[in-house]
Order: sequence, then structure tokens, then C-alpha cells
Amino acid sequence: MNQWAREFGQVFSEQNRAQFPGNRDWLNSRAQSILPRIDESLRLSNEALAKYEEGGRLLSNEQQRKGWTLLNASFRKSIEIDELLKAQAQLASDQTITDAKTFNEKFAHMTELMKQNQKEKDKLFDEGRRLVLKQ
Repeated sequence: MNQWAREFGQVFSEQNRAQFPGNRDWLNSRAQSILPRIDESLRLSNEALAKYEEGGRLLSNEQQRKGWTLLNASFRKSIEIDELLKAQAQLASDQTITDAKTFNEKFAHMTELMKQNQKEKDKLFDEGRRLVLKQ
């Protein structure tokens, strides 16, 4: 994930987004090389989440099980963030977007959603960890 996330940040920099739609083909070609890695990351994350959820059902302590559920919800938020990154990458291929203003507004809206998800993720993680570690 770190590799494609770093590349994503470079490709969809503020400077590159400001040049849209003149660089649409370049942005889209770069996005198309990143999207399979995002999809693989999402696939692996969903598989891992399923295993974590399965493991959580084995906990006998109610408090730890509740904490584990919150940790899994936090992990789900991470997946949602990655899905929003994927949607941002797909903006370059959206032919209904014809100007930089619209492109950047949609990009910024998704960024705000990611920030909200990150706050929720952190809150869920902190509470879940507290419950799991509390003896």
C-alpha cells in the first residue's frame, strides 16, 4: 500500500490536478497503473478483515469481544478510505468532468470524506484497543 499511496500522491499532486483537463490522458494512464494495486490492496484487506472477524468470535471475554469488534470497525474504515482513494484515481477517466474546478471540487470532497473516516477510524481503534487491553 505504501508504494502505490506514495505514487498516488505524486501523480495527483495539487500542481498536476491544476493542469486538468490538459493532462487528462497522462493522469488517467498513471491512475490505470495504480488501480490494480489498489484493487489488490482492497482484496487483501477484505480477506484479512474476514479473518479478524472470525477470530473475534472465538473470544470468550465479552469486553474483549466488544473491543475486537471496534477494532474491526476501525479496519473497515481503512478499507473505506482506500475505496475513496480508488474513486479519486478514477476521476481522471470521468468524461463528464471537463474542467479543473469540477475535478478539484470532487477530489477535495473525497479528501474530506477520507478525513472524516480517518477520525472515526482512530476513535474506533482507540476505544477498541482500550477494551481489548483492559484486564
